[in-house]
Amino acid sequence: ASVPKLAVDVLAEALTPEGYTLDGNEEIPAKLRRWWQANNLDTVVHLAILDALVKRRAFWIVGNGRAGVPRITAHGPEGMGVAYDHMGDVAEVVRRYKIGQDEFAAHYLPGRTVYQRRTQGQWRVEKSQEHRASRPAVVPMVNRVRLADEHGRSEIEELAGVSDAASRTLTNLQVAQELLSMPVRYLFGEGLEALVSGQGKSMMDLYMGRMIVGPEGAS
Repeated sequence: ASVPKLAVDVLAEALTPEGYTLDGNEEIPAKLRRWWQANNLDTVVHLAILDALVKRRAFWIVGNGRAGVPRITAHGPEGMGVAYDHMGDVAEVVRRYKIGQDEFAAHYLPGRTVYQRRTQGQWRVEKSQEHRASRPAVVPMVNRVRLADEHGRSEIEELAGVSDAASRTLTNLQVAQELLSMPVRYLFGEGLEALVSGQGKSMMDLYMGRMIVGPEGAS
């Protein structure tokens, strides 16, 4: 049954923002909207919310862009490692990814990002990019975060039991429908004993529950 899919789609649609507004200031919302459109966030935000609802977490990464517009990308939890400090803030993030057969890693630290490439089994620094932020340029988006659980919870996992039970119920109803939709048949005449026993047993098993056998010799 597609119950979990329907539940997640409804939540993602309701959580997807449409824009920004700020009382008495039109310049900042207009600037944010330009950044939003330049990074195709109308599509990306919805996909990131879906990932967070299903996989517990999604991540936003901010990098250098063009013409004064930062590059904002969304990523799933695969290949992401996050370390938190004692206050629960993000201390550092490592992201591993592939381009073709080549392996890369980005190490996000406060004030800078270090990019590495794996060559002959060893990681080598390719470049280090400085930025003025006092925290790593990664923002986790966590679904149903708790004080003692910074990894969040999946909406699909909580609905899995209900969905499995519904699937079993629907399957049983379909089987019952097939059985009850067959017309009831009556068997009379000689040779019923041979039909019920011996080689005829498999035939009776095939129609078990859909035949009523009368006494031999009845007309």
